[in-house]
Amino acid sequence: MKKAFCKRWYLTIAAIILTIAAATIPLSAQEPNAAALLRAQIIADPDSHPMINCGCTFTAEELDAMFLKKQVGYGASYIKAQQETGVCPLWNAAIDAAESGHFMHLSASHNVAGFGFDGERYMDFESIEACIAHKSLYLQEAYLTPGGTYYHGTSISAVNICYNGSEAWKALVVDVALSMLRRGSRQ
Repeated sequence: MKKAFCKRWYLTIAAIILTIAAATIPLSAQEPNAAALLRAQIIADPDSHPMINCGCTFTAEELDAMFLKKQVGYGASYIKAQQETGVCPLWNAAIDAAESGHFMHLSASHNVAGFGFDGERYMDFESIEACIAHKSLYLQEAYLTPGGTYYHGTSISAVNICYNGSEAWKALVVDVALSMLRRGSRQ
């Protein structure tokens, strides 16, 4: 009887201490950041986060913190593309990272997206920013807008139907996006 009373007393004291401690921690420190929340959502279901009008509020600096290698510094280009086309900066950047090995292997001049293959060669761009802008507009018009040539929905799976068609490509893009979010959740 004495042991049970002591155990209940100890648990009550511990609960009081934890409640007081939680009340004194700033709310922002208690909540996971946006990257951690989005990562959990995509792990549960990659198709739950749309590729257009996704509601992402990442800053250029937050995106850059998620990038690897030569992709660092282009966060602002993905934010600008989101503002102009609605294309999700996370999925957009993940596709480019998957296609180019994080900008290490370009298929043509400034072509980080492996974009515009005509059967012989890939499109050249005047800058990486121009490639990001061009591909984003094309994704928005052809893949992510009802009535677009390749429209099947707004999820990564729907875009993959005509964009690449390989489950391995989709898995790679999802894995890259999750890796980016993991790096972003460490901020």
